[in-house]
Amino acid sequence: MRRAALATGLALAALAAPAARADLPPLVTGVTDNDTAERSPEGRPLAYERIRAARASVIRVFREWSAIERVKPPDLATARNPDWSGYDWGETDAILRDAAAARLRPLLSFLSAPAWAEGPGRPPVSDDAPAGTWRPSPAAYAAFAGRQA
Repeated sequence: MRRAALATGLALAALAAPAARADLPPLVTGVTDNDTAERSPEGRPLAYERIRAARASVIRVFREWSAIERVKPPDLATARNPDWSGYDWGETDAILRDAAAARLRPLLSFLSAPAWAEGPGRPPVSDDAPAGTWRPSPAAYAAFAGRQA
């Protein structure tokens, strides 16, 4: 009797369980490992290979906005031009090329606005208001990141 009740309960549970949907894309797995991106160009391929071996397909890469856009662009149109001479994309490009060579999709995230893009009334730099964090200009960030504000 107990076996019949257990079998019936399992059968009902199996019927009630949601079936896998064939029309849904597979789960995308990624990692955030800035130490990997910051490694030497010689060290990144092995690190990326290990990330792929862990079955990840995305790597999140953090870069400093202030290290790429070191001088204030004369206007927003100039800031929207990724080829503007005021940008230093060299290291970022190398990191992204290495990720692509490892068949990883990079998810690029920017931190730390340049001082000129911070908002008015900035208090002294402190643990409560680190450099690059005081009310950054949405328009300047949008222009830098390639979007219209």
